[in-house]
Amino acid sequence: MEKDNLDLSYICSKMSDLSGLPIRIYTGRKQDALFSIAPLTADPVRKYEKDLLRRKDHVSYYIAENMDYYGVLKTGNRAIIIGPSRSVPYTVQEISDLAFDLGVPGKDMDAFSRSMKSLLPMPLASIIQMMCSLNYSLNNEKLDMADIGYEGPREIVYYTFESEPGTSDLYKNYNTEHRIVDIVRSGDMNALGEWTRSAPTIRPSLKAQNQLRQEKNSFIVTAALVSRAAIEEGMDIEDSVK
Repeated sequence: MEKDNLDLSYICSKMSDLSGLPIRIYTGRKQDALFSIAPLTADPVRKYEKDLLRRKDHVSYYIAENMDYYGVLKTGNRAIIIGPSRSVPYTVQEISDLAFDLGVPGKDMDAFSRSMKSLLPMPLASIIQMMCSLNYSLNNEKLDMADIGYEGPREIVYYTFESEPGTSDLYKNYNTEHRIVDIVRSGDMNALGEWTRSAPTIRPSLKAQNQLRQEKNSFIVTAALVSRAAIEEGMDIEDSVK
């Protein structure tokens, strides 16, 4: 049960300021408040609002068909919806498609485009951790990410790209690079499986232009590290890139 002495509006406004993401408070089906650093000419949550409000769990998340994701926190008859966020910025076409779905008038397109471009990409794991912290304050319930069905990466690792992903300075976080290399060198498949289940979230310092390109970049970076480690342990160079 929600604690009576908590100022939910204040907490959500500060969470929005900190994360850069829109946050809404609902009582039942009625929206009581919206906090957003960028004014939303049209709120993207309208496409999924009914489905999000139907959720029963205290903490849950939803991934839309365009790879946007939302976090939902329930307490009593109240709900908090966070998002949208995503792993890469919106493209012009994605914003145009979203504006069409929301019925944004042509005169409001520039303002809508600016507001969508201002939303900060954030790992889904970070949003879930934020909700778990707030859930403890509201529902006196300690949840971990696995408790709500999330088994993806938890940490945030930054890496850099040159004009195209290369094999030099692949990761700023050398601990992660060394861990990957050590596992490949040892040939320990159990350790590899364990690492994969808790692999870090990779947030690039230079974003790809779309979600598919982002996934390809991440794959290329990891493949390059694995190939390099295998070559250092004696694998033929041609075999390492097959």
